[in-house]
Amino acid sequence: MKAFLKSAAFAGALAISGPAFAQELPSTEDQLAIQALIAGMNRAVDNVDNDAYLDFYADEFVFDPGFGEQYTSRDGIRTFLEENQASGFIVGKRHVATNLMMEQQGDRIVSTYYLTVLEREQAPAVVSTALITDEFADVGDEWKVVRHVTSVDPGIFTTMEQ
Repeated sequence: MKAFLKSAAFAGALAISGPAFAQELPSTEDQLAIQALIAGMNRAVDNVDNDAYLDFYADEFVFDPGFGEQYTSRDGIRTFLEENQASGFIVGKRHVATNLMMEQQGDRIVSTYYLTVLEREQAPAVVSTALITDEFADVGDEWKVVRHVTSVDPGIFTTMEQ
């Protein structure tokens, strides 16, 4: 089964990104750990659990939300989350990661995925979309985020203006 998963992931990378054969894929175990970590991060945002969200980050990191300033402290991310929660912008939403790709880069793993934000309390709708790039480091035998970059799709700004 592991060989099939590695082959399928490799074939998918070749089909999607062209010369992906030069990329080194993380082990299957590490890929599953990163998938679970990304799902956990998105669930923490959905559940307005800022402490759980912050636990996914290493001691030193860069958090770039795609608009506004970058943050390098937990207090900065907490403030960012609380301000967006108070405005209602990220409350009552479902954050869904799709098209996840990963690459081993030395002792780090870099992932990219599409983030789709869905309204779940009002009429169901796509609220926004973005491309997320996360970089993970192995810290004390667990993967932690050291860089999180959100490249928002232009439609998000239309949503924010409404």
